[in-house]
Amino acid sequence: MNKFLSLAFGVLLLFSCTSSQKLQHFSNSNLIFGSGGGITGATNTYILHYDGAIEKTNSLTNETTQITQISGKKSKSFFSQFLNDGLDTLTFSVPGNMSYFIGFENDSVTHKVIWDGNTNPPAEAKAYYESLIQLINNQ
Repeated sequence: MNKFLSLAFGVLLLFSCTSSQKLQHFSNSNLIFGSGGGITGATNTYILHYDGAIEKTNSLTNETTQITQISGKKSKSFFSQFLNDGLDTLTFSVPGNMSYFIGFENDSVTHKVIWDGNTNPPAEAKAYYESLIQLINNQ
């Protein structure tokens, strides 16, 4: 029984280290999410920085403004969830007239999961998007 507990603890430690290393790798990245399209074709993009700053960019005005600041701990939890849900490697791109997206960007890479209003995206992508929009609406 003692060997089993030691093995279980070792596996847990290995996964937590891997997750922490991956999260640390994302510390130079931003989470992006938003929606756009329709008649105007305008896109509102929200950018969650690792430090918790949240900015909004409107594609028509090309204006970027900081709309709120959340704690670093809360920001890291969103980054962790993004990684734990596998959204950093999920490939799903079904744009339409009105599209929704989540993703990340850094100096060299932009990765987006995109869906339109008539498509059911993967459940983890939709739930994550809704949690981010809820965060914005509560600020």
